Amino acid sequence: MKILFISSKKRFDLFTGQYLRHYADVKFATASPADSMFFRQNRESPLEIHKKIHEFIPSDPVDQEEYHNFLSGIGGYVTASSPEERERIARIFLACSRLFQHHYRNCGTDICVVHERNFLDTAAAQHAAKQCGIRIYYFSSGFFRGKTISVAPERILFNDCEAWEKRLKNFDINAADKYKREPCNLEFHEAENIKLKKIPAWKMYITKLFQAATRNEHQISAVLRPRKNITSAIRNRLRKKRIRSMQPDSAKIPGKFILLPLQGNEILKEVPNPFEIRDMEHLSEIAIKAVDRMNAYYGHNYALVIKEHPLRPFIISDAFTSRYPNVIFLRKFNMDQLLNTTSLLLTFNSLAGFEALQKNKPVVTLGPLFYCLSNLVHKPENLEELPSTMNNALNRPPDPIKLEKLITYLKTVYEVNADKKNLNSMGLYNIACKILR
Repeated sequence: MKILFISSKKRFDLFTGQYLRHYADVKFATASPADSMFFRQNRESPLEIHKKIHEFIPSDPVDQEEYHNFLSGIGGYVTASSPEERERIARIFLACSRLFQHHYRNCGTDICVVHERNFLDTAAAQHAAKQCGIRIYYFSSGFFRGKTISVAPERILFNDCEAWEKRLKNFDINAADKYKREPCNLEFHEAENIKLKKIPAWKMYITKLFQAATRNEHQISAVLRPRKNITSAIRNRLRKKRIRSMQPDSAKIPGKFILLPLQGNEILKEVPNPFEIRDMEHLSEIAIKAVDRMNAYYGHNYALVIKEHPLRPFIISDAFTSRYPNVIFLRKFNMDQLLNTTSLLLTFNSLAGFEALQKNKPVVTLGPLFYCLSNLVHKPENLEELPSTMNNALNRPPDPIKLEKLITYLKTVYEVNADKKNLNSMGLYNIACKILR
C-alpha cells in the first residue's frame, strides 16, 4: 500500500504520516520552500511540488470550462481580478494535476491524503485522483471541537449548503449503524516518541519573505500557497500571546441575551458573503441595530453580548466598543458558559452556531456553513428582515430529528476520535483505521 501525503499542517502531518508507515509506504509532498525545509530538517525527502511543477506547465491555453468544478474550489481563481490571472491559475492547476498523475502512476500510489483547503494543490490532487482512479481522503479540524478530526472520503465543501442538504436527504441512518459495527482489523501500534527538529523562527520568516519576494514566469509558489502578509502574521501572533496572559473578563452576563461570536475578517472574503459585510466591526454594528429594533418593535429586553474569537483577538477596537456602552464586549470568557445561557446565537458562519444547535439553542446565520440548513437555522432574506428573523427564531428551536441525523452523518462518514492538538497512539490508530479499513 502506497500513500502520497500532501502536507499543509507540518507537525500534524509528520506525526500522522510517520505513524501510517506501520501499515503503508508513505511519501510526503510539499508546496512551499518553508514546508520543504521543515521536512528535510526532520530527515524526510518530500516531493517538492513547487520545484517539479515547471516540467508539466502546458504550452497551450487551458479550456477552463472543462475543469470548472475543480477550479471553482480554488480561492485565488474565484477572486481573480482578470481573465489573464484566471488563465495563469488554470495552467498551474493543470500542471499540478499532471505532476500528481505522473507520481501516482510511476510510483504505484494507492491513496492520496490532503487537507481540505481552498488551495490549488487540493483541487489538483482531487482531479488527478479521479483521472487515475485512486482513493483520496481529506483531513480537516473536527466538527466537534477538540474531540474529533475529520477524515473524509470526499471533499467536505463546508460552505456548500445545497450539497449538505442533498447529503442528509440521501443518508440512511440504518446503514450508519451497520457501518459503525464494522471492525478495524489493523494491528494496534504505539506511536513512536518523535523528537522534532525545530527550525528557528527567524529562519522560517526569512524563507517566507524570500518566497514572497521571489518571482518567476508563472508565480507558482504564490498560486500553490497564497502569500500571507508577514506583518499581519507577526501582529496576530503577538496578540494571541497577549490574550493568553490575560485574566478572563469579569463582566456580569445578563439573564436574557443574544450572543454574537466573532471570527477573523478574512472569512468574509473567503466564502460567499451575501450581505457584503466588510469586517467584524461592521457585523457588530448590524447586530447592535437589529437587536435594538427587535427589542423596540416586539417589546423584548434582550442584551447583546459580543465575544471575540480566541485566535483573532483585539479585532474590535477600543474606540468602537466605547461607542456602545450598553453592549457587553468580551475578549476572554468561557464559551461553553455563554452557549448554555444565551437565548439565541447570531453569527456569520462560526462553528459556535453548530455547538449552539447541539444545546437546542435557536441560531440565525448571515453566511453559509455545513449546518446552515432548513429547519435547523434561520436566515433573513435581507438585513431589514433580521429583527423579525431573530424574533421568529426565539420561538422556533432547531428540528431535533434533522439535527440528530446531521450529527450521526458527521460521526459516521467523516469523524474519528482524535485530538489534533494532542495526538496520541489511539487517535493516530483511529485515523489509520479510517483511511485503511
